[in-house]
Amino acid sequence: ADGVRHPGSFYSRKGFYGLNVVAIVDRDKRVLYRVIQSRGAEHDSTAFKHTVLYKWLTENCNWLLEKGYYFIGDSAYSLKSFILTPYDNAYHGTPQDNYNFFHSASRICVEC
Repeated sequence: ADGVRHPGSFYSRKGFYGLNVVAIVDRDKRVLYRVIQSRGAEHDSTAFKHTVLYKWLTENCNWLLEKGYYFIGDSAYSLKSFILTPYDNAYHGTPQDNYNFFHSASRICVEC
């Protein structure tokens, strides 16, 4: 046996078995950080909260804020002082919609 007691926990919402990989890349698509420890059914934000990096970011959030350092995350993540996320349900032409446009443009360079 392979030691997996609950194989269903690896079955993702996308309809296949997998792992949830937490990865941080820069704008040149270089991997700066990665953790491969979560099962496919685990939500992205939960997987991130179980990392050593998340603990460090939480403990050092004031220093990061002072320096102007932050991450750009998609809507799967909660807004934190160190993670900028898009607005939900922003109306076209509003400042929130404009923010979402530039936020998405910043993310798309590494997601494609």
